[in-house]
Amino acid sequence: MTLALSTSSPRVSVCLFESGGRVLGSRESLAQQGASGTTVELVDEVLRQAGVPLKEVRGFVADVGPGSFTGTRVAVMLAKVWAHANGGEAAGVSSFDLIEGEIVAVPTGRSRWLVRGKDELVFESREWRADWATYGSEGQPNSFPSAECAARLSGKLRFLKPEVLTPAYGMEPSISRPKKPYGTAGGAP
Repeated sequence: MTLALSTSSPRVSVCLFESGGRVLGSRESLAQQGASGTTVELVDEVLRQAGVPLKEVRGFVADVGPGSFTGTRVAVMLAKVWAHANGGEAAGVSSFDLIEGEIVAVPTGRSRWLVRGKDELVFESREWRADWATYGSEGQPNSFPSAECAARLSGKLRFLKPEVLTPAYGMEPSISRPKKPYGTAGGAP
C-alpha cells in the first residue's frame, strides 16, 4: 500500500492507494498555515476510513515541489520519517504531475510563475495569464496539486531509500538578512 502527500500549495491532500493505483481513500483541506498538523489529521482520517494501520503502509509518495518552501518540506519530511519507521521506501512526484492539465503554472511567491507546457519544458514567467490563475492549469483556474493524482502514476513511481528523498524547489528560497543585526543591547554580538 502507498500513501501520497501533497503540501506544496495552500491545499493539503493525502491519498492511500494500492500498487495497481486503486484508491482506497483520499482527503484534502485548505491549510494556509499548519500544513503538518492538517496532513497528519487527514492521514489519520484516510487510514481509519480504509481500515488500514499506518504500520502496514510501505510506500510513501511526497509532492516535492515546486511550491511553498515550507509546505514542500512538510510532505517530504513526513514521507521520509514514516517510510523509515515502517521499513518502507519513499518516492517524489513533481507538483506539476499532481495538477490536471496540459499547461500548468505554479506561483513562486515573487510575482513569478514556474510554468510547464505540453512539451514538459519548465520555464519562468514574470507575466501572469488569466488561464494560469493562482494555482492552475489551462482552463482550470485554482487547480491545486492533488495527492490522488499520484495513484494514476503508480506504475511510474521510482521508490528509493527514504533518506534520498529531497525537495525540488525550482527556485532559491526568498529570504533576506535581518534589517537590524542581532546582538546585545550594547551592540556587541
